[in-house]
Amino acid sequence: MRCALFVQVKPVVRPRPCLPYNIWRIDNRLRLAATPPELRHPVSEYFRRNFSITTSGHFCTPSLLAAIALLGDDRVMFSVDYPFEDMAQAAIWFDGLDLPDGQWRSIAHDNAVVLLGLRDLLPAIPAGRGAASGLSSR
Repeated sequence: MRCALFVQVKPVVRPRPCLPYNIWRIDNRLRLAATPPELRHPVSEYFRRNFSITTSGHFCTPSLLAAIALLGDDRVMFSVDYPFEDMAQAAIWFDGLDLPDGQWRSIAHDNAVVLLGLRDLLPAIPAGRGAASGLSSR
């Protein structure tokens, strides 16, 4: 008897400022290829459905907004890249973003809880900005 093992992979990638542009380019290059791959959907659709990204080490508001536009706010998570980046600087940047509170909370906390299956392990964070990081008041 054969036994198939299926592992559910949840890729998380660190963003690069060129990511939104490269997703379009990959779709376009494959569309124009002499022998395009036989895919049900464009590569961008697979990326949007199967990948999440973090802000890890990239505290640039235009890059974050591009990532949200590309993937949706349910696929973007706040991250610092400690010890290479300063946690307080990251928290101050993130706490000051001009995002609706629900979107901010999703990126700060809720998306990671869902992606990593931590709903039953972590207490809910209090409402309000800065609650997720605890660093902006230092």
